[in-house]
Amino acid sequence: MLRQGGRFVGMYNHPDHLVELWSLVTAPVWDEDPFGCETGPALLRRHFARVERREAVTEAMWETKGAAQTFLDAFAELIGPLTAPDGPYPLKATRRNCVLIAEK
Repeated sequence: MLRQGGRFVGMYNHPDHLVELWSLVTAPVWDEDPFGCETGPALLRRHFARVERREAVTEAMWETKGAAQTFLDAFAELIGPLTAPDGPYPLKATRRNCVLIAEK
């Protein structure tokens, strides 16, 4: 619970975050998030006086298949084993995030 004058800050992925990578390695596995970039601001406005959404679009790059595999291995417990695509490398994907800031 935040005190009066407190600030909430959270970073969330858009549904198409790293889509260039995910489309090469698996069918969609992420359920629609009930709280995220699209729905979060309206939900936060119920409890906060001021809500701001900042977009963050950058690029991720894996130089080699091994580097991509290391990244994908981090998801094994969450969605099962994944295999990095054969290429071409470097493999680039667009990071699409938002930062939600809410103040009491």
